[in-house]
Amino acid sequence: MGYPNLNVALNSSGYVQWVPNQVLESTCSVNIRYFPFDEQTCVLKINAWSYSSDDVQLSIANEGIDLTGYSTNSQWNLLSTHARVLDIPDESAVEFELHLKRRASFYVLNIIVPVLLLSLLGPFAFVLPADSGERSGYAVTMFLSLAVFLTIIASELPKNSEQVSYISVYLISMTACNTVILAISLAQVRLVKRDASREPVGPYLRCLYRLYAGLRCAFSDEPTRRLNVVYVSDAKTKERTRPETNNTYPPWPEVMNALDFLMFWLFIIITVICTVVLYLVAFFKV
Repeated sequence: MGYPNLNVALNSSGYVQWVPNQVLESTCSVNIRYFPFDEQTCVLKINAWSYSSDDVQLSIANEGIDLTGYSTNSQWNLLSTHARVLDIPDESAVEFELHLKRRASFYVLNIIVPVLLLSLLGPFAFVLPADSGERSGYAVTMFLSLAVFLTIIASELPKNSEQVSYISVYLISMTACNTVILAISLAQVRLVKRDASREPVGPYLRCLYRLYAGLRCAFSDEPTRRLNVVYVSDAKTKERTRPETNNTYPPWPEVMNALDFLMFWLFIIITVICTVVLYLVAFFKV
């Protein structure tokens, strides 16, 4: 133990004083589930190899670690320390415990906030017109941006397969949502050019269009202004005023506008829910 050039103090009475010192490096397993808002407990065990407890007896001065020479770290906060003597037969060992908390301000400003803003920008692809080429380029840009941040976070995390970081799960979820947004945007670019007279709208898209019309009618004040209603009792007049509903299909551009409205609010709600769940899990450890 100690360096080979350490001096030994010898006085005239034969008293020899040797004060060794050693810089030790150690690793400990970490739980990255709540990264970058995680707290870690690192345990260091020191024992005398090849010596029994009769030869070497290790003891501690107090229940904690002396922090006289400790300097603050820019990445971790030292919350508390603990030291104890281990009761092991025929072996002398002591154990030191460090309770650490990661400083998360750097990760919040450089990773968390940009990721949240990018996630909220993803659904705004449906604000662009479906027949423009800007929408697909916008969706691809959002997808690549999230993939870059996912690579950055993977490089910052320890190589650990036992736990999965919630921020990584959030990024993968947002990347999957942007993949769906990109696929829908590319499909809309093709569908918006169709002619409803030759290629009518399918039943599923008609259901979405009816849902869109119902939502617009429910949240619009237009029906409340139609107060003067005239009821016609004549059968011939009813027949003439009856709308023609057989074989009438909405045009493809109107269906794409309805799909834009529904998909925009759907992905906004998904993004907000995922963000709130991530916040609750990361900050409150629920």
